Amino acid sequence: MEAALTTTDADVVACVRSTAAATALHPVLSRHPGRALVVELDYRDPHSIRHAAQQCLDRLDQLDLLINNGAVNRIPGLPAPQSKGPLGELSAEALRAMFDTNVVGPVLTCQAFLPLLSRSARPCIVNISTSRASLTAVDGPGSFGYSVTKAALNMATRKLARQLDGLNGCAVAVDPGWLRTGMGGPDAPTDPGDCASRLLRTVCRDGAKLNGRFVTADGADLPW
Repeated sequence: MEAALTTTDADVVACVRSTAAATALHPVLSRHPGRALVVELDYRDPHSIRHAAQQCLDRLDQLDLLINNGAVNRIPGLPAPQSKGPLGELSAEALRAMFDTNVVGPVLTCQAFLPLLSRSARPCIVNISTSRASLTAVDGPGSFGYSVTKAALNMATRKLARQLDGLNGCAVAVDPGWLRTGMGGPDAPTDPGDCASRLLRTVCRDGAKLNGRFVTADGADLPW
């Protein structure tokens, strides 16, 4: 999944690279007919981002919450060290692709959906980050591309926070922890659904207090 969007009347838009492959969403759509929309959005394709935003503009009156959730920690089809290091194994191709996915795509998604966010009384952008992006807490040379690109996303979040100041909104970077996802693997300790519920409670509870911060899903501050 690349991004998830919610609106004030509880409608949810799930943005995925391929609607045909998003089989896990089918039960959700069946349980909530007419309340959920699935659109295709690929962070590495600016046309795809604009097209997804236009579909939502045609359907929604406003947008309260945008969650930039998609990321890669290595580029498929390339040897892992080209994305993760060590330094001597990194490749320009892998690093550029990671920046496109982890930084440029989320920023362009925020840009494309800004007209809908601007119609909300309290718009919020959540950028899913990681503790590995912390400059203070660097623990080793591994995960080079993932750490560097997520650190850049953290700075983008701070810039977006200043953008949303005038809209009574917020932009916040959130470290969800190690999740049982395609990236995190089956041995991760945290269920993504539980984390999503905690994150939404935090955003709904604290709102503008989160603007420009880097926090856990429960709202605890993390070192930049």
